[in-house]
Parts: sequence; structure tokens; C-alpha cells
Amino acid sequence: MSELAVMGIDEQMNVARANHVCFICLKKTGRELKQANCKRKRQCTKLDNGMQCTSFHHPLLHQSNVLISVASLSDDQESIIPVVPANIFGQNSIQKCGSILSDSGAQISLILQDTADCLHLKGKIFQ
Repeated sequence: MSELAVMGIDEQMNVARANHVCFICLKKTGRELKQANCKRKRQCTKLDNGMQCTSFHHPLLHQSNVLISVASLSDDQESIIPVVPANIFGQNSIQKCGSILSDSGAQISLILQDTADCLHLKGKIFQ
């Protein structure tokens, strides 16, 4: 299973199909084991856009449906900044929903102070 963790989702699905494993528990399927009668049937635990996946498959086989939106700022020149909704994790499994602005030219990463405080994060404070 650890080999699957480092693969991309398409490769993971191909390996699962080629090895005839149950997509829910990743055990070899036989005539008696099918997804419909898998005793380990559990809802996927992965989150997409802050919501738990409603499908029944192993989390390693989860295909993310992350929505990417674009925010546009304009004054003299128009700039387009990709905005990605995400769950931001802090210490002790604390998490907060937020938006990540992706600036490929940035040399540092910034976070709002109240978000950092909420997640119990520590770092250098810029003013």
C-alpha cells in the first residue's frame, strides 16, 4: 500500500485495476469479495473544498475535486491571482478553511495573524 501512496491518482487506479483489488479495502478480490459486499465498507475520509467525500473507496484512490477560482484585481494594470480554497492544518490536528492566493513570483509565504493564532502556528511577524 505504501507504493500506492507515492503514485499519482491515475497510476493508483491502474494498479488497483490490474491487481484486481477492492477499491474500498484494497484487498485482492475473488469471486466472493466484491465492492458491494465488502465488510470494510467505509466512506472516504478525504475532504474536497471543506466537505467530506461522499463516495465509498479507499482514501488512497480518492480523486480530488478541488475548485480553483480566479480573483481579479484591477487598477492601472489588471492582475489575475489564482485562489484555491483549502483546509489549513495547524498543530494538534486543528484545521481551518481558508483561501490560498498563489503568487508564483513570491519569495515568502504570508498568513493572516488571526489564522496563525487560531492554528497555533509560530513564525516571524511582519508589520
